[in-house]
Amino acid sequence: NLDVALSSDMGSAVLPSVSADLIGHWHFDASTVDPNNQAGFGDAPTIALDNVSYNLGSFVDNFLDPVISNVESVLDIGPIQIQPAEFAKLATIVVLATYLGTLVCRLRLRYLIVALVALGIPIGLILLQPDLGTTLVFVVIGAGMLVVGGVPMRYLGVLLVLGVAGVFVILNSNTLDQYQKERLTCFAKPNDSTQSSCYNTARSQEAAASGGITGQGLYEGPQTKGGFVPEQQTDFIFTVPAEELGFLGAGGLLLLLGAVLWRIWRTAQIARDPVGRLICVGLLCMFVFHIFDNVGMNL
Repeated sequence: NLDVALSSDMGSAVLPSVSADLIGHWHFDASTVDPNNQAGFGDAPTIALDNVSYNLGSFVDNFLDPVISNVESVLDIGPIQIQPAEFAKLATIVVLATYLGTLVCRLRLRYLIVALVALGIPIGLILLQPDLGTTLVFVVIGAGMLVVGGVPMRYLGVLLVLGVAGVFVILNSNTLDQYQKERLTCFAKPNDSTQSSCYNTARSQEAAASGGITGQGLYEGPQTKGGFVPEQQTDFIFTVPAEELGFLGAGGLLLLLGAVLWRIWRTAQIARDPVGRLICVGLLCMFVFHIFDNVGMNL
């Protein structure tokens, strides 16, 4: 809120409080006003330029470089948050399916290298954020599409060995932040209270267990309403149906998701061309990993 006072030879008037809650926090630097200027408008251009430049800089910084949970992966457009990686997943699936599905010969190494480059570009950009979870989604999508796309098993075996070696190197280097390493190793020490990631898992397990067989009731979960589960809107979202709908409701949700997965797989089987089949496989891999990840993190 800005309280703006104008003074002149005719007296003084105080304008009502003006709301400036547009995007971010707007800045008004009254120190630039010349107190000797009775009209109070002599420095208006200076004030305007100062405030416009400040506010524009704040808007661009918040819009292009928002940081959420130490990860720069979203764009803020007013009340809406957009994660470009979600669009990149679909684009990568279409690109890989089109490339692998139109190849006459899939046995040559150069074809595999081109496919890996197409997959590696979005992975490399996402690692810069760094967003480990989204990176793993791309890895699973690529692996599934390469297998169904006809890449020889000897090449896939080499990629598997390189992948395992890469994971070992990453876990023993400074590539990942400490909290990311803890999330990967938390399952081995679930009762380690010194790790914040284990704390999150413990809270999610408590919320899921409190649902019992039939749940606390829709929109009536104490843990959910109280906001006691960290990152419940993303990583630990499965605690919501588990707490509010119980074992029966959460199990029913998994059955519905399983039906969706089966339909995608069935569509891949009856697809009339390799490109359509590979698109279905890519989508199937993406959904399987997301379901496994979002459910498994709560258990």
